[in-house]
Amino acid sequence: MIDSILKFPDEPTAMAALTDHVIAGAWMMDHVVPVTVTRISTGLPIAGFTVLIALTNDQAAKLAFLRNHAAVQLVIDRDKAAARQAGAVIKSTVGGAILQDIVVSPAFAGSDYPWGGL
Repeated sequence: MIDSILKFPDEPTAMAALTDHVIAGAWMMDHVVPVTVTRISTGLPIAGFTVLIALTNDQAAKLAFLRNHAAVQLVIDRDKAAARQAGAVIKSTVGGAILQDIVVSPAFAGSDYPWGGL
């Protein structure tokens, strides 16, 4: 599974940006979840409307769309992260210091991200 975290100003903006391309006209299906991204150091959530989108590796067009989207914050290979393998982070638009200082909740069942250790 590939998990993508995207941040938007609000839910309507997220819906407009993603519905036609990622979730085929349906919003908040099993693979799209609103999440809270919190800074570990402060305990404060990062502002904005953030979604975590889980797609299987065989959905190349959707994965490419997400990876190249202006709102993308992080794209992670769930299996590599759980195994603590190199290359788990496919793309990150946040600095390394921030990446080491965030936690995302809720997380999809089966994900085991070493938040603070990516």
